[in-house]
Parts: sequence; C-alpha cells; structure tokens
Amino acid sequence: MSTVRRGRFGAWICTIVLATSLAAPSLAVAEIEPDDQIPGLSKKLPFSEVGTLTFFVGEEEVGDVGDIYAVWLNAGETLRTGMRGSSQTLFHLSLLRPGTPSIYDDPDDIVAFSKTVNGDPTQKYLRYKAPAAGTYYLHVWMQEDSPNGSYAIHVKRTALYSITRPNVPAKVTRGKWFNITGYVTPGYLFTGKAVTVQLQKRVGSRWVTKLSHKSAPFGFELGKCRYGARAQLSSGRWRARGSIGDSVESRRYSAWREFTVR
Repeated sequence: MSTVRRGRFGAWICTIVLATSLAAPSLAVAEIEPDDQIPGLSKKLPFSEVGTLTFFVGEEEVGDVGDIYAVWLNAGETLRTGMRGSSQTLFHLSLLRPGTPSIYDDPDDIVAFSKTVNGDPTQKYLRYKAPAAGTYYLHVWMQEDSPNGSYAIHVKRTALYSITRPNVPAKVTRGKWFNITGYVTPGYLFTGKAVTVQLQKRVGSRWVTKLSHKSAPFGFELGKCRYGARAQLSSGRWRARGSIGDSVESRRYSAWREFTVR
C-alpha cells in the first residue's frame, strides 16, 4: 500500500495587540441616551454609540448612572464589546441573561463582567459566548467614586471562527515536496488554538487517512492567519482539509480539497 512519506507545518504569521483591536470608536460619534433600565435601547449588531454618565448634578445624586443596550445573540455566537471612557472615569460593563426583569433584581442574572485593557481603567472589554439564543442586556455603569464623563462603545456579534478550504498547486508531482495552505478567520481573541491538516488517499471506494498533524499553539486576534503543511505524496487521488477547535469550542472543518498526484 502506498503511504505518505512525510508532512510538516509551515509558519503562522499573525500578531495584533489587544489594545489596538479592542479600542472603542472616537468620542465624536453622535450621542444617544438609551433607557436606564431593562428593556433598554434595542440595537442591531454591530453598532457604535457614545453616552454620558453622571452621578452628581450639583450636590444631588440625581444623575444618569447607567445605560442599557438590548442585543440579540444566537446560540454559539460570541459578543465582543470595547469601551473607552473619558479621562479618570471608572465605567464598567455587565452582560445580563435573557429574561432578566431588572438590573437590580438578582446578581445571578449577570453572565459576564468587563475587564481592563492593558491596565488602563478607562478602557474595558467584554467577551461572551452565548449558550442559548435570546435578548441579552449590556449594562454600562459607573462606580460611585467615578467622575462624570462620556464613553464610546463598540459592540459586535461574531461566529466562533471560519476556516477556508486549503489550496494546493495545480500540478502535484509524485515524490516532490509541495505546500498546502489555507486561512483561519477568528473574529475574536484566539489563545492556544491549533489547526490540524488532514490528508486522505482514495483506496478503492474508500478515503483512507494517511497524514494528520496538529500545528504548534498560536495566538492572534482579528484579521486572518495562514495555516499550512508541506507534504511529499505517492501517486493517486488525494484530498486535504483543515480543522480547528478544542474541548470548549466545537471543532470546525473546512471543505475538502481534492487533487491528483501524478
């Protein structure tokens, strides 16, 4: 039986810093004042907004201390939110589950909190993978010791990731090295994920796996990154595909690319 003699992965090229990709939009966006309580202001994703939070008006605690945005997420989709507050502000983001009656009703209704970007308390991001479809409520709020100020927020909904069908040269010669390449588009922060390239050969009426290798872990964010392998194959009908996933996120496969080695 003919077998694959050898195969290995090429280099991955993609590094984008967190602060750049999660930066909120310019504060020059026109301001909209959403409701301060659920159901909030219903928004279609993606969207960008600017708001103003005020704890004190004069010496009275009668300000606007929070804004609510209602967004729809399908099961398995990931919500990504970046926010930048004006100087010295201490603003935060909370995401509340579908069916939450009030932002003050039950702390267990909160499914995600924002995190600080690069140690800057005025910049926050929140990411959450929805386990079920429904309307989620994004709550922008301020600490009691925060000065009044404005915020800019950018919110998007993304699928987990996509992986393209690998490309192979138009002519593949038996016993000659050639490259198999494709692209992964994450659309969200990746850490420690690995792409597997699988090669199968047609044997009679069946496809038989001859090579399956996983790349070294890589980390990147937004945009796209190349995956690939180098192979040296025997004559026959072959096909290749890429896949990515782990125990937390379901594995996603590219379409097969069929080719002939002569």
